[in-house]
Amino acid sequence: LSSNFYFSYSYDLTHTLQHNMRPKGFWDKCARTGIEGVPWSRCHRFAWNDFLLGPVEANIHHDWLLPVVQGFIGQANISVFGRPIYICLIARRSKEYAGTRF
Repeated sequence: LSSNFYFSYSYDLTHTLQHNMRPKGFWDKCARTGIEGVPWSRCHRFAWNDFLLGPVEANIHHDWLLPVVQGFIGQANISVFGRPIYICLIARRSKEYAGTRF
């Protein structure tokens, strides 16, 4: 249980990059139109400690809740047309489909 589990204090690993990079006013617009989701809610499908966070999230501020994600994180520094680019790949594994992969 000690390998391939990740967490971040400053970045939400449970959501996609598209979700995390939405404009600041997007969530106000969603609240008016009835679209579900708030910027600090975690994606329950990828939070492996969700069963521990669930009972206390109503009583504790969301800054104190830290979801743990299982998967792979890789970083590489590559050169494209002579310019260095730093790439980070985050692959999450769903807690609902855990098991041996063949």
